[in-house]
Amino acid sequence: DKAITITCENLNIHQIMRDMATSGDPNDPEVAFRTCIFKMSDGLTSKNKDHIDIWGIKAVQVAQRTGVQSFVATAYLVYAGFVLQLKKEDADQLLDKGIMIADNARKTGDVNAASVLAQLYGYKAAYQRIKGNRKKSCEWLLKQARLAVELKLNIYAISQYRMIARISK
Repeated sequence: DKAITITCENLNIHQIMRDMATSGDPNDPEVAFRTCIFKMSDGLTSKNKDHIDIWGIKAVQVAQRTGVQSFVATAYLVYAGFVLQLKKEDADQLLDKGIMIADNARKTGDVNAASVLAQLYGYKAAYQRIKGNRKKSCEWLLKQARLAVELKLNIYAISQYRMIARISK
């Protein structure tokens, strides 16, 4: 029958999450990579492409130091994702680098590379769609769907085929 309500001021949840995600040893690749992601986010908020580039390059370098190629491809994916939101042309080159790295990593047995490659294909499709090229967008979605079938991710493949059908109208 009775309740006590406590009014909370701004708890600054975004900063708390940032602090938690970037806490730890700054030399730990995972901590350093998450720091780069938050810094790229700052650049996106201010629409500062140079800031995104500085931290995107650092993210790639952090991943390269680990020697894990799927991590390097992921760094390109994330970096390109931020650039893509600004609708900049160089997102395409970043995605191409990521695709090349993920494809090579997949061929050498990196078990995480296939899922990263699928995401990169999806970003390439989105890039082409933003550029107004529906045909090329569908081609990338088709690559993504075929990879999903190969990986036995049938529900995901069906979703991509439906997207192709919708876009190609």
